[in-house]
Amino acid sequence: MIQRIQTLYFLLTALSFGAVFFLPFAFSQTTTLPVFADQVFQVEEQPILLIQAIAGAVVAMAAILFFNNRPLQIRLGYLLILQAIALPIVAFVLLSGMTSTMGSSAVVQYKPGLFVPVAAVLFSILAIISIRKDEHLVKSMDRLR
Repeated sequence: MIQRIQTLYFLLTALSFGAVFFLPFAFSQTTTLPVFADQVFQVEEQPILLIQAIAGAVVAMAAILFFNNRPLQIRLGYLLILQAIALPIVAFVLLSGMTSTMGSSAVVQYKPGLFVPVAAVLFSILAIISIRKDEHLVKSMDRLR
């Protein structure tokens, strides 16, 4: 299981989803009560973002455990790509909705947490490519028998 490179890619995908818990999504100088009370917007402040981040990490770890079912691993890889794309989009929509209620004087600076899921997309794509190479190798070995 650990010898295959896609296991490492899925592990890096899970770590990317886990990194959003430690990196802020946005920062604002304006202190508003519902969102920017501490001037930082993090994934824990919105339940939908929290569920998406946890689900992404769990699916990535599940993909590692299904090492003997390559077609399922590929489908889980595509699901991870969709989750990693949806996470910053949902966060951006939530932030833009919240900043519109804050007024025009509020300036929001986007932080690295909003862009970390791009790494999860990259690692998921690399895992899918590795799985397909592995599948091609197995099929070529079956032809030789």
